[in-house]
Amino acid sequence: MVAQRNRDTAPELALRRALHSLGFRYRVNMPIPGMPRRRADVTFTRWRTAVFVQGCFWHACQKHLHAPKHNSEW
Repeated sequence: MVAQRNRDTAPELALRRALHSLGFRYRVNMPIPGMPRRRADVTFTRWRTAVFVQGCFWHACQKHLHAPKHNSEW
């Protein structure tokens, strides 16, 4: 898990570029109140909305799925 990037991933950058080109303004990697170890990928403070970008690893995408070598029974 140490090798997993926690910000500025390719899907996150693509989303941010699209949002910015549409004129949206947002904050990046903003901490969430009441959850000390959690940060939102994109936050719209005006609408009090947080967006979390999760990639293929977390959703087990069939195209990019790689079975873990360690702790595979988990």
